[in-house]
Amino acid sequence: MDVAFGGLYASTTADTGKVSLFRLLDFNLDVVHLALYQEKFDAVPNAADVRALSPMIWHAPIDARTLLRDDELLLIGEAPLSAGDLDGYMVYLEEMGVPEDERAEIVQRLIALSQSRPLRVRLRAVDDTLVVEEP
Repeated sequence: MDVAFGGLYASTTADTGKVSLFRLLDFNLDVVHLALYQEKFDAVPNAADVRALSPMIWHAPIDARTLLRDDELLLIGEAPLSAGDLDGYMVYLEEMGVPEDERAEIVQRLIALSQSRPLRVRLRAVDDTLVVEEP
């Protein structure tokens, strides 16, 4: 998997073959923070077709192991994050008691990471833990 902060991903569900979209806001071994799109597709759309769409949910913290459940997870586009892209995530962190100065540092870190090349990693589950390895 290519981990691209701010990356737009197409996720194909094994059961239905339907393709859903999400944007990666943040990633760690326990939780991925995503913006979720409502639209479902029969095939993987290209990034240009998706640029006109807006997320239905601006922030959703999801167990990182869910990245392993789909038959296909594909990075289809990259775009640097802005502070506005992270508003929903910041509201979540505020509700979780993260101080304002730490939230500001997180925003700056994620914006910087989104301007970097994607990280190529291999994900696998060991017991109940997600393991990230370099390929």
